[in-house]
Amino acid sequence: MNGHKALAPSPIMCNSCGAHLEIKDMQEIVECPYCGTRYSASDLLNESDAVRAARIKAQCERELEAARMMNAAKWQRQEESKAAIEKFKRSGFSKFLIVCTVISSLVAISQLSDGAAMAGMIALVQAGLYLTTWLMGTGVIRGKKKSTRTLIAVIAFALIIPFFMFCPDSDTSSNESKPERFAWTDIEMHKALPEPINPYGEISRNSQTALFLTLCDIAEQDFKAYKDTCIAAGYTIDADESSLSYSAYNQDGYNVHLIFSASSEKMKVYLYAPEQLWDFEWPANGLGAMLPATQSNIGSISQDNSLAFLVHVGNTTLEEYQAYVKACEAEGFIVDYSRGDTHYSALNAEGYKLILRYLGFNKISILLKAPEDGAAGPVDTNPPQATAAIETVNASEAPPPAEAS
Repeated sequence: MNGHKALAPSPIMCNSCGAHLEIKDMQEIVECPYCGTRYSASDLLNESDAVRAARIKAQCERELEAARMMNAAKWQRQEESKAAIEKFKRSGFSKFLIVCTVISSLVAISQLSDGAAMAGMIALVQAGLYLTTWLMGTGVIRGKKKSTRTLIAVIAFALIIPFFMFCPDSDTSSNESKPERFAWTDIEMHKALPEPINPYGEISRNSQTALFLTLCDIAEQDFKAYKDTCIAAGYTIDADESSLSYSAYNQDGYNVHLIFSASSEKMKVYLYAPEQLWDFEWPANGLGAMLPATQSNIGSISQDNSLAFLVHVGNTTLEEYQAYVKACEAEGFIVDYSRGDTHYSALNAEGYKLILRYLGFNKISILLKAPEDGAAGPVDTNPPQATAAIETVNASEAPPPAEAS
């Protein structure tokens, strides 16, 4: 630069009205603000062409320098913004927002599918706010202040409170059905079982193979009357009866269990369709090969791997089941045993556990489990007698063993 300075306002007078005229750098035409008379700046300043050119050049250099500095500042701001975006993407806050967005979206879909419209909409708004915050952090949506996106994230998180206010109780909405009056024809296997007098209760499973039903407002005389109705309908094969329960098969192989609770005035009804059994060959290797083959070759192997072998065998009477128990005892399954009329369980010396059960209707269940630690080894052949080798279930809370098919 040549060191020229901006010109101060000149005390030059307008020839027409006498007003003071001001001349600035780069100004070629000067107009009187009062009378509008126009003059050439060079004429008023009595500048030579060289002086005029120098003045214009100096002004151009100043403007170019100002533009360069402005561009440099803009570039620096852009670089700082890029660095901030990359830092945000790598931050834990960014990952938190992504996880919250995905979870809120899935919860919204779940709630809307379950009919919880308000809870679903709140979760959907949460997902939108979390996503907006993340997009602001990545620069896709421009926010004036960093605190703005933080505030949006806080609002989204705070929506958890109204969400749980409108979210149905999972204990009553998803895990348990509510008592209601239903049509007996709604039961998939309604033709296989007599209709109760008062079809009011909770249906927890309803398929062509199994029915789990709890009838409510049932008195003891109602339980006895329905039990007699089932007996009259043919459920008399392999019957097992107590004062508060009854189970039996009919001639088609359907298996019913009735369990009455006087304290809650409820009767649980479990119905199982006949199990499909086919011709099968006893395995020549694996866990099954550790056991003697059954006399019948009609059955269904549902599990056969290194952890367990499970088979249901048909065409087997109770006497043949008892003979099979003795055959297994001869194979060494006598450690820590537990015996009943229709069940037997024991370990062998290597720790393999055998569970045998007569299911009724000439069908037995055979389960052999490998040691839980996965490594067979010798066990004490004279341990204290176990109080129960077969785990029992509370009949009022869980389906009877016939469920395992």
